Amino acid sequence: MTPRAADPRTIRTVAALRAALAELVADTPVDDVTVTQLCAAAGIPRTTYYSHFGSVPELLVSTLVEAVHDVIAVNEPQADIEATASLFLDRFTDALELIRRERAMFRAAFASSRAGLLVRELDAMLARRVEIAFAIWEELGIVDGTDRRIAVPFLAGALTAVLHAWARSDDTDAAAWTAATTSEMPAWWPRPGS
Repeated sequence: MTPRAADPRTIRTVAALRAALAELVADTPVDDVTVTQLCAAAGIPRTTYYSHFGSVPELLVSTLVEAVHDVIAVNEPQADIEATASLFLDRFTDALELIRRERAMFRAAFASSRAGLLVRELDAMLARRVEIAFAIWEELGIVDGTDRRIAVPFLAGALTAVLHAWARSDDTDAAAWTAATTSEMPAWWPRPGS
């Protein structure tokens, strides 16, 4: 679903496709955008398009999931539990802000016939992020005895649903949504100030 190689030509091509897609879905439902239209707007041949993506929804989903991943990623514990918990919250707020700024794209993806693809890809990405969070919390001595087999898909699914609800809403207070999401996390999930 993502570009095969990170060479400069591929990066430029994918960036041009993503910019063209953003322009097209501003006025056209994603299910009505064709590869031909997309390639014409991006100035690339169809064969080049198909060497990177299989469909327009695949490009859209790849674009959105990668963008959320890039802002939400926390890979290392901070100095202490408080700082790590604060960083998780900051990154989740950043993801909500990204979705608010790109709400038209997210709404187009969630409204398309391939919305399930976006939900699956967000869920899979968030499951990987929750696994990393578990490793960090274990390193800090927080989650002893928590069953990852249940907790990871439970949290990833819940966070995916929150992102979906945020994209559909007209709310602009990302910090309030983050606080509300945090209040619904399991009791063992670290919170700043607790």
